[in-house]
Amino acid sequence: DGPDGTWYGGDTVRYGNDSDLNIFFYGEKLDHDPVDQSYYADALSANTGLKSTHFGEQHIYRVEWYPGSKGYLRWYLDGEFLYALDNEALINGGIMPEEPMYILLNTAISSNWGFPAPCPPGCACDCYECGNEKCDCARTPGFCETLPAHY
Repeated sequence: DGPDGTWYGGDTVRYGNDSDLNIFFYGEKLDHDPVDQSYYADALSANTGLKSTHFGEQHIYRVEWYPGSKGYLRWYLDGEFLYALDNEALINGGIMPEEPMYILLNTAISSNWGFPAPCPPGCACDCYECGNEKCDCARTPGFCETLPAHY
């Protein structure tokens, strides 16, 4: 498999209500010059919409990591399920990592980290202003709700 983003098996990658596949790192071809340095991204990840409370209150993030052939990774925010990768997703014969490691949390501030998404058909994608109805088709649903009120 490859370019269509279906490298992992079945329903073994799951997303919670406020999370979705990060399309920019899953089956996305990254073109480079020279062309022999181009490749398809193979990084499973999820984007989770933040709420206004994330800008002024503390929250509890939890990851459950069970290694080995029956392993999984599961992410939670304030006890609510966000994202899971079960070992059955690794159809190439791999297993969840068993060696000691650490998690690096990143604020991921970037102009192209999960936004903007590819422009939908029939949308000019020439504005992203919150509050401007003409820009609605260009924004990811719920995007404006993730920004602090003063923006």
